[in-house]
Amino acid sequence: MPTGPLSGALPSNQQPYQTFESGQSASPQSMSGSSHSLPNELSHVQHVPASHSSGSNFATRLAHRVWGGISAPLAPCTPNSSRSDIQVALSLGAAALKDFGQPAPGRGAKDSPSVASTPVDTDRLGWLPAEKRYNAWLALIFRRVDASTAGSGIRSARLAQYADALIHLPESEQVPAAQFLLHFVNDFYATSGAPGQLSNQIGAVFNGMTNSTSAIIFVEALLNHADSHFPGKQHLVTWGVTEHIGHFSKEIIASIERRVLTWAIAYHRPQDRFDLWTSTMPKLEALTWPAASDIAMFGNAITEIPAAAQTQRQDAVNRLAAYLLNAAKLREISAAFQLTRDSLLALKDVSIRADLAAALMDTADETSMAFQPALHSALLERLDLFGPATGFVIRERLSQLAEAVNSARF
Repeated sequence: MPTGPLSGALPSNQQPYQTFESGQSASPQSMSGSSHSLPNELSHVQHVPASHSSGSNFATRLAHRVWGGISAPLAPCTPNSSRSDIQVALSLGAAALKDFGQPAPGRGAKDSPSVASTPVDTDRLGWLPAEKRYNAWLALIFRRVDASTAGSGIRSARLAQYADALIHLPESEQVPAAQFLLHFVNDFYATSGAPGQLSNQIGAVFNGMTNSTSAIIFVEALLNHADSHFPGKQHLVTWGVTEHIGHFSKEIIASIERRVLTWAIAYHRPQDRFDLWTSTMPKLEALTWPAASDIAMFGNAITEIPAAAQTQRQDAVNRLAAYLLNAAKLREISAAFQLTRDSLLALKDVSIRADLAAALMDTADETSMAFQPALHSALLERLDLFGPATGFVIRERLSQLAEAVNSARF
């Protein structure tokens, strides 16, 4: 018999996901991957203290008004780091750039750019040892900002080459670097006198980018920190990305759109979220073989559909389960098992995870016995992902499925 939604099996002390009511914004904690609490008001970067207004270049003034008085670990330096830590990082970066003409380990001198003949730019960061690239990147971007502003404010388009260079940095330092980019975009937005142009200013960065991997890194940082940098402007952030990525490949555009549009669902009116989820789902269904992160992206977005709209939530879960089953049954059992297990693991909300498991069992029971071994193994291996009440139901249901399979064989 059908399992039905298992979210109803949650014990009384299990707190279900609470959606945002109309007029409220998602908190930074609801955005995956957020690593630091950044300044929460644009006023943090709108006024330069008088004591810092003379005898100080733009980058130093920005450091005073954004980071002054806040302490943070020296490595990697972040926009939340203290002013002294930032200055140390810039000094280390400048020192690394002086040695820029020296070949990196394993490279011949003839393969290394010459400081005398070739200007230092971000494309050549890869010539530096990995541990020196981030501080060198900081030194380059601060130097460019100082040289190019001339009192008129930083232009977002000039940040494109530094955003493109994110790919050259060690993975652990890509997010802090992207946060610096956001601070500079934020400063231009706050001082440009054209608040309605935020989407164009964000878009100017993407318009100038050519490296798709760096673009994805920057998108992720932008979404994770949009609440901090651009509170109440998430709709402009959405358009700033989606309307300025047309020069990338179709696959990259689709990947970015899936991420941005599912993220944006939380900022629409509650009554509109199911339709938005439904209209975005074809971007997932176009994938023949999704990653677990793709499944989880749409599963996690279901939590934005109001809990009171249980029928709509269940319709979304059923559609996601049908897609997952259709994708998995085309693969070998080991691949189907891994996709199912990892997708359930990546879901954040226990009620959505339970309902997806139930929908998978019901759908597999009706349409695909070939998928049942993979589903059976994936659920049994990770029953720890579910609460006791749900776990008991799942195990009993799996036993029934196994009996049905055995009966069909004989």
